[in-house]
Amino acid sequence: MALSVRSQHNSNQPTCYSRAVSKPDSRRSPQPMACHSRGNPREWATLILYGGLNMVQSVATAPTLNVKQTQRKISKAKDDAIAMRKHLWPEVTDAHLWLLDDKKKKGFSSIPRTMPILMNIINDASKQVSSKSVPAGRTYLVLWCRVFGEGIVKIENETVAASEAGYVSERGITTWREHLRVLKELGFIDYKQGPAGPMQFILLHNPYFVVKDIRAKKWLQEGQYTAFLHRAMEIGAAPDLA
Repeated sequence: MALSVRSQHNSNQPTCYSRAVSKPDSRRSPQPMACHSRGNPREWATLILYGGLNMVQSVATAPTLNVKQTQRKISKAKDDAIAMRKHLWPEVTDAHLWLLDDKKKKGFSSIPRTMPILMNIINDASKQVSSKSVPAGRTYLVLWCRVFGEGIVKIENETVAASEAGYVSERGITTWREHLRVLKELGFIDYKQGPAGPMQFILLHNPYFVVKDIRAKKWLQEGQYTAFLHRAMEIGAAPDLA
């Protein structure tokens, strides 16, 4: 039998229907929805727009993978990557690489995979809390490279931290502190005074919550947020943006 959905408001609205078989048949794939419009292209655009929004909402609210499914997916991706690496660079051994699984290697840091986009968002949004756009994204990267997973960074030497962010002039510390202030005003961090300086202890907030707040304030271009959301969906971080 056929299930039809027709608009009762305007006969020119697109008419959509889907074919359904009377008995389930595992050998047959579900029939796609077919749409026929007697209206103009704007009606098609409206249908596509709302369909796209529904798709984004359904992806954002879709149930996440359980632990075993996630581990299985990561394991397969890892095996595939290793196989491709050995195919393309057969002469390169594990000893030549900086591998996370190598317990002899030290100095790793866990940072958001969306960091490149986050840095761009910070640089663009900085003009909302400063007189001009400033590259505070580099300062944010330095903080994440210094955190150990507890969400707090301790800066013992501001001169060294400022140089890591590229501020090596006489005003290096002043620039470092100004960019920390920008990050705090945007909501990415908070800081407290310590014996080594006024911003020695720095707290890193969840960047996905911060981006959501920045977007609500309309400090973020929608195209940039779409790119961020798309990347978050790829890595399974979209629920924090819901």
